[in-house]
Amino acid sequence: MTDTTAGAAQTEAVAAVAPEAAPEAIAPPAAPSPDESNAALLSAEAPEVETEVVGSFDPRISIPESLGPVRRAILEGLIDSEGPMSVSQLHACMPPGTSRSTAEASILREFRSGRIERVAPGTYRLAPPPKPKPPPPPPDEEQMWFDALEAWLVDSSTWDIEKLGPPPDHADIRVPPPVKVKFVDRIRKRQERRREAEAAAARRAAADRELRDKLIAATGGNVIRGPGIEDVAPIKLALEVVPLERILSSIRCKTDRKLYPKNEPATSWRDPVLLKDIAENYCRTMIVPRLVAGWSAAGRAPQKPTDASEARAGTQEPAAHHVAGVGRDRQLSP
Repeated sequence: MTDTTAGAAQTEAVAAVAPEAAPEAIAPPAAPSPDESNAALLSAEAPEVETEVVGSFDPRISIPESLGPVRRAILEGLIDSEGPMSVSQLHACMPPGTSRSTAEASILREFRSGRIERVAPGTYRLAPPPKPKPPPPPPDEEQMWFDALEAWLVDSSTWDIEKLGPPPDHADIRVPPPVKVKFVDRIRKRQERRREAEAAAARRAAADRELRDKLIAATGGNVIRGPGIEDVAPIKLALEVVPLERILSSIRCKTDRKLYPKNEPATSWRDPVLLKDIAENYCRTMIVPRLVAGWSAAGRAPQKPTDASEARAGTQEPAAHHVAGVGRDRQLSP
């Protein structure tokens, strides 16, 4: 087997371990000697599979025992060197017999964990220790900052520079980071609620315009536009009880001149005469018929089919016996 074939085999092994790795994340491995290639093929060593460590840690302080020996060797080598190391140098720090593909896969995992960083192609170092999060301010102080920020949003002149430092629109502000994060999130949620309210108001306005157009169409054009026509609140309240068709029918009867030439034009949907006719029309066409139907059916119990059949059978049986008796009398008579 040639050196080119062995190198291709190693490249495929790295791709199988980490197919999503970027090409520049790991430096290209050096071409192995024929002896190393044969030894790798004869041993058929599979890449080491290690359990990912849950949670982050600072390798300068302590390395958990749950981390595999290869990845521990990477961190220990970088700690001892106190400077960047190449892939080959890191490979030399690993346990004897560690294959190149296993070394590259382990370096890639540590790079993705954030514990090491790449400073040049194929060169890595320990990542700087994470900055500790500042403790949140006391509740009273936090509320003081929130009150000051809320007042500044309304009037920027309310910001006390001597007490609070530069205002929030400057770069070097003294607002605690946790307060700043919470306040920005509060503003974002407030804007979302405002947008939702505006969208709901727009939908209501569109529905009101649609209802107004239907009411105007019911007048047959006999309408005087004004605030009373734009205000459809009385009709919306009536729609909670009366169907729309009954309301439109009343409007036609009171305003459409094709039905009655002396009808006055509609000027407001709050007209008591119109509202009274809507109520009477609803009662006359829907409420009254239901009441009459219910009252007229009072005291009527529907007969069961079994009772009716038994009644018919009971009335027919004596007649049959009578006919049979008459026949017998006629046969016995001389």
